[in-house]
Amino acid sequence: MTQGNTDISTLAAEPSAYVDQALKVWDKKRSKLATKYLGRGIRKELNNRKLMNRMFPRVAVLATLTEQPEVVISLFRAFIIDVSDLREMNFLGWEIVGPFRWCAEQLNLTGYHDFFDETIEYNGFRRLPASREITQPVTREDRMTMGWLGTVEEPAPTWVRSPVPRLDHLLRDMCLTATYRQYPYFNDLGWSLDDYDAELREDARFARARLGFTPDMPTFPENPEIHLPEGMTRMPRLSWNT
Repeated sequence: MTQGNTDISTLAAEPSAYVDQALKVWDKKRSKLATKYLGRGIRKELNNRKLMNRMFPRVAVLATLTEQPEVVISLFRAFIIDVSDLREMNFLGWEIVGPFRWCAEQLNLTGYHDFFDETIEYNGFRRLPASREITQPVTREDRMTMGWLGTVEEPAPTWVRSPVPRLDHLLRDMCLTATYRQYPYFNDLGWSLDDYDAELREDARFARARLGFTPDMPTFPENPEIHLPEGMTRMPRLSWNT
């Protein structure tokens, strides 16, 4: 695995230090909807281990969509520190890895992208197939369903009425799409990697338009730097039947 420039000299001892840093550098003025989504309790949610697999990837994806790489890197580092002593990790932990890979790719953080770019192997646990989890693809054209979000140019009335919960649903689906992209065993949609990437690209375009940005992500300069604890070269392996 190629990892770019690895710097192990500036890692904090506790993940919470990087959560604090991520929220410290969050630009509240970049998007009113994004800041409203975070709410006042976001620090507590990010520091709650029971919510980590849900909130870490969603906030990282939101920070990516709003072009805040410093926030994303701080979340990467918090997660890596948290799992660095593990020999094995359950699937809930691996649900963070796929979205982090996507975030790193969009922000051209090539060292982190290569680190998170791992295929999730089947581990004996019966999970829902992709078709049951990815429920609201932006590319769906059926406008008569409750899950239809609208188009980049015009959101559905349900989005206009309730933007925060609809944004949460979209972030959830983006994270699941990014996870199942790396998990071929349960890919019953028949999607290729290009299909998953196309869905994520349209998800991002739709979300950015709602967040007050131009739909297409800008091109970021390559940043190969990666911060890993000493002795850590890859993610902990997926534990069996978890």
